[in-house]
Amino acid sequence: MKKLLLTVIIGLCVLGISAPAMAVVIPPGALSTGAAAPIAPGQLPIMELLNISFTGLNAKGETAFSGLLTQKVYSNSTGLLFTYQFSNDAAPAGSVRDNITTLTTTDFSGFTTDVDAETSTNWNIRRTSASTVGFDFIAGGANGITPGTSSHLLWIQTNAPSYTWGSTNLIDGGVATVKTYSPATPEPSSLMLLGMGILGLFGLGKKKI
Repeated sequence: MKKLLLTVIIGLCVLGISAPAMAVVIPPGALSTGAAAPIAPGQLPIMELLNISFTGLNAKGETAFSGLLTQKVYSNSTGLLFTYQFSNDAAPAGSVRDNITTLTTTDFSGFTTDVDAETSTNWNIRRTSASTVGFDFIAGGANGITPGTSSHLLWIQTNAPSYTWGSTNLIDGGVATVKTYSPATPEPSSLMLLGMGILGLFGLGKKKI
């Protein structure tokens, strides 16, 4: 029994130290192009919903674009699904606004990602780094999300068990950064607390015997 308890303690310690690296990370580079949706996010239990207004400024401090970003976080058997959809406001009379050509979102380091878009448009979908996932709306002759229109549904399926705050950028002649949700790695301390609870149960079982 003592040997078993010692093995459990050592295993939990190792798990706690190595927790951030538990998942396999897809290496940087192009993953796929936009294609018909293989899943239906609307049928999954939703965990969180954000509607965030954004404004992108150009180098002169003028409004390059503005709109509304909707993010939803769903839970499924694989982990958490993060979806994004945004509008690009129409230009006010007498002014010019930019197309939005790119959306990037961060803090996906340490998690697997299955990235796609609910469209047959040939958009580029990429893992630009261990942390960043990007959607480019300028491939296949497309010229970005024009003023007065909205993007298709974009999503990132992960093996993350929980989520926390991260950020999303919308880019063209300007950049707008908004606070959104991203995957969260369980803290080693949380894993250790779980382990202590398991050890406590071992102890109670031994006393009853």
